Amino acid sequence: MTSTRPGRPPRAAGPSPGTGRNVRSVLTAALSGRLAPVAERWLGIDPDQVEASLHQEPGWGSVELTGRGAQRRLLVSLPPWWLARVWACGLALTGRHLVVAVEGAGWPDARVLALRAPGAEPVSLSAHGSDGPPGSPDTPHWEI
Repeated sequence: MTSTRPGRPPRAAGPSPGTGRNVRSVLTAALSGRLAPVAERWLGIDPDQVEASLHQEPGWGSVELTGRGAQRRLLVSLPPWWLARVWACGLALTGRHLVVAVEGAGWPDARVLALRAPGAEPVSLSAHGSDGPPGSPDTPHWEI
């Protein structure tokens, strides 16, 4: 076990007892499970063709589309913080762009780094939020 901050309980660096799972595998599964339906709406790709991994280097990561037909794969590498800073805020797919990072957070306006297509360079865009559709007041809706 390791502890990186005073006053916080230690985090498990290795496998959880009895499960064989570690923090990295859990985060990878969380990223995959949230990214696959977003990719389906973004590109029309089958969620089973999305392969997500954790990006550990500096920067936002990478998104690449490979193959054709049944061999087509969307290879996505994003940092673990994408889950909290982008997906949890409802920004993952905004204005037909995959948001890969938030440059400036705020409500109702935010600055995001987003991709129009796999393999493209991300661009900095302004996003404006509003309440979700009628009947779902807790769901924000973002526009570019």
